[in-house]
Amino acid sequence: MDQGEDEPTNETLGRIANQESDLRKATASILMQLSTGRIGLSGYLNRINRRESARCNCELGNQTVNHVLLECPLLQNKRDWMRNALSDRGVSLRRDELLARPEARTIVAEFMVRTCLLRQYQTVDPMALGVEECDEK
Repeated sequence: MDQGEDEPTNETLGRIANQESDLRKATASILMQLSTGRIGLSGYLNRINRRESARCNCELGNQTVNHVLLECPLLQNKRDWMRNALSDRGVSLRRDELLARPEARTIVAEFMVRTCLLRQYQTVDPMALGVEECDEK
């Protein structure tokens, strides 16, 4: 995992794998990548020598899962959308809840797509994420 991030526990990975059967493929894929830290963010890509720098475009930290989900000021508007959507389901904006609570799964996946950081998901139909309605982005 990227420095400063905890390794996912076998329990967390097992829970996601067990839930995968009721998740859309794109959502399950995004959640597994977020949980393992093996995801197309600069922090990981730099670690595997695929990107020169691990820094986020905001220049306030490395572009890690924690940074993207919880800290990056460039994503604040999208994070506010996620916070509101999660709040409606009784989920707080904490990494452990974002990746473990079933109520958060499609919201977190949609947030990641909305950030445009994961290029492979830019053409994914919102229905493939399990999102019932397509919001204008």
